[in-house]
Amino acid sequence: MKSLASSKVGITALAVVLIGHLAGCASSAPKMEALSVAKRLGFPRCKVSVPMSQDEVLQSAKRWGDPYAETRSEWAAIVAAAQPGDQLRLVDCIRPDKEGIAGGYYFYGLFRGQAIVAQMPGAIIN
Repeated sequence: MKSLASSKVGITALAVVLIGHLAGCASSAPKMEALSVAKRLGFPRCKVSVPMSQDEVLQSAKRWGDPYAETRSEWAAIVAAAQPGDQLRLVDCIRPDKEGIAGGYYFYGLFRGQAIVAQMPGAIIN
């Protein structure tokens, strides 16, 4: 019975570590707008972040697996096109299918009003 008790303690400890890790990841993700904002911007089936600074976009891109986003031509196009009042946002269209497997795409968009002026694609996940 001692091994059963120690197994339960080990599983509990592992669960606590995993939950803590997931909470840490969630807190570093950009804050998302209400679904009505995504719909207004033309992405009714996606999540759209609150406006982000250039630094926040680059940090987010690194978290999503793009360590050199600032060297990409798409990023240069965003920086060149940016005007006062424009907004940088993450558009997240990744959703699980019926089997629970995530698929879709995401990108960082430079929005001027409701129009996308420039964008930097992320990975296509399927």
